[in-house]
Amino acid sequence: WQVRTPASVFAYDEAGIALAAQNLRYPMLVKHYNGYGSIGLTADSRVTDEAALYAQTQLMIDSFGGALIEEFIDGREFTVLVAENAEDPANPIAYLPVEFRFPAGETFKHFGVKWESYVDMKCVPVTDPVLIERLKEMGQRAFLGVDGRSYGRCDIRMNEAGELFLLEVNPNCGLFYPPEAMGSADLALLNDARGHRHFVDAIIRAALHHASKAQKVWQVVLNPTQQPGVYATQALAAGERIEAMEERPHRHVSKRYVLNHWTDQEQTWFRRYAFPLSDEIYLVWSRDPAEWMPVRHACDPNAWLDGLDLVARRAIAPGEEITLDYATFHNEIMEEFVCTCGAPDCRGIIRGIDYREPFVERYGEHISDYVRAKRQHLFAL
Repeated sequence: WQVRTPASVFAYDEAGIALAAQNLRYPMLVKHYNGYGSIGLTADSRVTDEAALYAQTQLMIDSFGGALIEEFIDGREFTVLVAENAEDPANPIAYLPVEFRFPAGETFKHFGVKWESYVDMKCVPVTDPVLIERLKEMGQRAFLGVDGRSYGRCDIRMNEAGELFLLEVNPNCGLFYPPEAMGSADLALLNDARGHRHFVDAIIRAALHHASKAQKVWQVVLNPTQQPGVYATQALAAGERIEAMEERPHRHVSKRYVLNHWTDQEQTWFRRYAFPLSDEIYLVWSRDPAEWMPVRHACDPNAWLDGLDLVARRAIAPGEEITLDYATFHNEIMEEFVCTCGAPDCRGIIRGIDYREPFVERYGEHISDYVRAKRQHLFAL
């Protein structure tokens, strides 16, 4: 994401402090390793020699369990409020940056400056058009880089050479403070013509967008024969996505590991349910039962693959079971079983070698990449 941050070391013991002393340049800033509201920061947290570094870091470790030691960026400090853009997620909304001007003798926003002598610190809108765009762009990149949701406030320092350094992204910064004690995000919105109303509208739209994506269109049902299946909870049009599997974490395992470490029962489940990515690497069920999606086989299924996603092959009615043809993704390790799908062209016995058969051509591109490669190799012989 090309976002510069100060050189830094996380320290939880003397070894971490020594690592910072050996690799970072003074002055340094000793911060809470995962804090908020400038907690633990004092004027003494900015250190200029090894003795102070050890003393301040040990104090932070004793108080909070760890410290983040950074090279201190001498210069100006800014903040940029960024909000998620539901209509264009790759282009988050950045509001007008503001600059903090510290009272005499202060160079950074420690706890005393932030909460005790707050009125002595000035906040002004940035007016240089070039700097405004640089700050906004860094805020947007940082927000995207941490996979931001809803909003985040990006704190940025600029050194004498004009280089920008991201200090942090605060993903839950305070808002709607009273007028006499506005927070940084409030001050940013007060100085932006779009104001609080635009910001609130943006984060509500983002929340509704995520809520709509989180609503499942299926549920698992255990039938009287003790066989779980996946059933539609609403009408689905042909081509409609049933479940997004792209850009999601999955549990991977190698066949060799399974054979060497899994129990006989687990190996049976593996042969029945594992999704092959190659002859050796497989996706298996999540450890969280709430994520299980036991889609059963049918010889004329109403769903198929689109990349990794599961989509409707034809219109699916509410309450209808969602099915896949196992020949579109399984391989030889799958145990054969008797099919009772009732389709006119039901194959009767479903085998792991079915992916080799000519009928698979009717699915076109809606087969796994692994099966596609296996078929191409098979027919090239």
